[in-house]
Amino acid sequence: MHVGLAGFANEYNVQPTTSSGTVGNTSHVARANVLAFRTPGQGLNSIFRAQIGGAAAGTASLNSQSAISNQTAQVKSNAVGLEGIFALKNFKLQGEFARSNYEGSYNGSTEGIDLDAKMYYGEVMWIATGEKYADAYKAGAFSSIKPINNFDFDKNQWGALEFGLRAERYTADNFSANSAAASSSDMTLGTRLQGTSNCNGSGMKEATTEAAIETCKSTATTFTAGLKWILNPNAMIKLNYSRTNFGDDFKYYDLAERVLNKENLLMMRTQYTF
Repeated sequence: MHVGLAGFANEYNVQPTTSSGTVGNTSHVARANVLAFRTPGQGLNSIFRAQIGGAAAGTASLNSQSAISNQTAQVKSNAVGLEGIFALKNFKLQGEFARSNYEGSYNGSTEGIDLDAKMYYGEVMWIATGEKYADAYKAGAFSSIKPINNFDFDKNQWGALEFGLRAERYTADNFSANSAAASSSDMTLGTRLQGTSNCNGSGMKEATTEAAIETCKSTATTFTAGLKWILNPNAMIKLNYSRTNFGDDFKYYDLAERVLNKENLLMMRTQYTF
């Protein structure tokens, strides 16, 4: 059995920037991510993001791509997490829950955003070939499984086979924001929520006003089935299938604003240690 508790409190700066738009157009806005989520397995990026707006560094800078704000935004974040593991012979249960808060401010809180996020996962693992998880547990962590019999086709030995199922989910809510009015002269604007979200019960995919932001909630759930084939202590093959269901349709801005409600991801990886 294993139990872990962790937490942090951080303060750091982010630089609002933009890579598109036209001078004099209020859509040309410098922004920075305060918090963003992507699907597991390095799938879709920014399925949800909370961004803080920032003024660009003057008209001259706006004449080129990737205009950068003349000052940074401050972010304060804190989190606490609890994890637990129970392993019995070739069977293992593992899970973790974390709760966090993010607060961003720009130009003396002229632009600001505050939000909470909760994340968890739970998984069950089974080694079909009989290896014990306890044999791989050292110094408070699980290391690699060593097969009882290394893969040898001539001897009808297949190494170790591990199967797993996982469910994971995030929820972002309790939003509050303040945002300056749009101005074509200094481009001060931009605090927003974007991605899979439901704002004021309308299923909005983007919220740019204080009133809209403060009604939003975003969530997504992923289910994963995996197979790990350990040929010997130096070589393995991994295969995962993941299905992510977005809590609300996701209007993906990098795919011609295509509306998505799920992601299916098939992943395969080989590893060799030498």
